[in-house]
Amino acid sequence: MGPTAHPYFNLEGEKRVRSRSTHPGQRRVRRTARIFACFSQVMRARATLTPAMRSGVRGEVRFVDSGGRYMDVLFDVTGLRPGKHGVHVHNENLRHAGDPCSVACDHYNPTGDEHGSATSLRRHRGDMGNIVAGHDGSCRTKVRVLCSVNEIVGKIVVVHAGEDDLGLGSTPSSKVNGNAGAKVACGFILREV
Repeated sequence: MGPTAHPYFNLEGEKRVRSRSTHPGQRRVRRTARIFACFSQVMRARATLTPAMRSGVRGEVRFVDSGGRYMDVLFDVTGLRPGKHGVHVHNENLRHAGDPCSVACDHYNPTGDEHGSATSLRRHRGDMGNIVAGHDGSCRTKVRVLCSVNEIVGKIVVVHAGEDDLGLGSTPSSKVNGNAGAKVACGFILREV
C-alpha cells in the first residue's frame, strides 16, 4: 500500500485517531470544513478610477470577497452628475496599451449570458448594477454582486455616464450593455496583498 492509501497513518506519518461514536458522514463534514478553511481567507482587490475624456470623475473601488457566493464592492467616487450610473467590469483589450478607459472593451461575460442586474442568476459576471450620486456628485456606497475577486483581477471597472437599464430596456443593446452610455471613469482591478 502507498502512503496515501494507508488506513492508519496520514501523509505526515501521524497515526489516525478514529472514534467509534462518530458517524462516517460527520468525519467527512469535519474534513471538508478543514479543507475549505484554508480557502476561506478574505480576498481583496482595488481599482483607482481615472477620468475618461476630462470628465472629472475620480475615486476608488474596493472589492472584498469573503469566500461565499457574493462579493462586496465599495465605491467612493466624486465628480459624477447627480443620479444613477451603471457600473460594469470590462475585459481588457490586450492589443492596446494606455489608460484603462482606452483599453476597456466588452463586458466580462465568460458564460455568454445576456446583460442583467447585479444579483440576477442569468447575467454577465461583470454586471454590477447602478450606483447613485448625490447632489454634490459624490457616491459612497456598497453593492453586493454574484462574482469573486479571483475572477475580476486584471480586468477593468468602468463607471458609465448614464443609468443601466439592467437588461430590461426595449432596444436590442439593452441585453448587451444596459444602455448605460459613455465611460466617465475607469480603473484597473489589482489584487491587494
